[in-house]
Amino acid sequence: MIDFQKYSNLYSQLEIKDTAYLAYRDLPGLLNKYTNGKKALDYGCGAGRSTRFLKELGYDVEGVDSSIEMIQQARKLDHAISYTHLKNGKLLFLHNAYDLILASFVFFETSSLLKMQGYFQEIYNVLKPKGIFVIIAGSMEMYKNNWLSLYTDYPENINPKSGDKVRIKLINADLELEDYFWTDNDYKTASKESGFSLLQSYNPLGTKIDGYNWISETLVSPYTIYILQK
Repeated sequence: MIDFQKYSNLYSQLEIKDTAYLAYRDLPGLLNKYTNGKKALDYGCGAGRSTRFLKELGYDVEGVDSSIEMIQQARKLDHAISYTHLKNGKLLFLHNAYDLILASFVFFETSSLLKMQGYFQEIYNVLKPKGIFVIIAGSMEMYKNNWLSLYTDYPENINPKSGDKVRIKLINADLELEDYFWTDNDYKTASKESGFSLLQSYNPLGTKIDGYNWISETLVSPYTIYILQK
């Protein structure tokens, strides 16, 4: 059985650094380019790392997550942000409420494309017209390489197909996770079927000026960032 309190505590210690730095490094520029308005929702906020990131960028942000343990950790780290526990994973908010919704490392945990499409549809409904939905997901290369702060050398990761279980270790937290593998086409198909238009997909690469001794990050990207519009 998973010790959710221990799991959430380890997660709360993760910072935006090392390999994860690449997931957020270019977000300010992308958000400045595509978003209008500052009302934001961090969907699947976990312990609030990405919520606090949006707050620092000047967004009026709220966080939601299906784990009450994660919400408790997030509130400890910044009690000024509004965090809501999603019961049954459902967004019970007003339609057309947000200018921006961010889902950072969320859909690894989605066990089917049908469920993913359902989540996307809920997100679509609560976005304002022309609102922006940003997904930070694993790239097609994530489970094929080892990274500065991610270990992926597991048998499950050899040639996975859509929906297969894969495994990854967050080195900084000494935390091993079991994920679901989804392809670039899976994300794009679920987005289109939910009514979104794809504005950009982006794969950040490490550079010398980042200040890290990258492993695979300068050659291939561990992440794909999808910019979608309602």
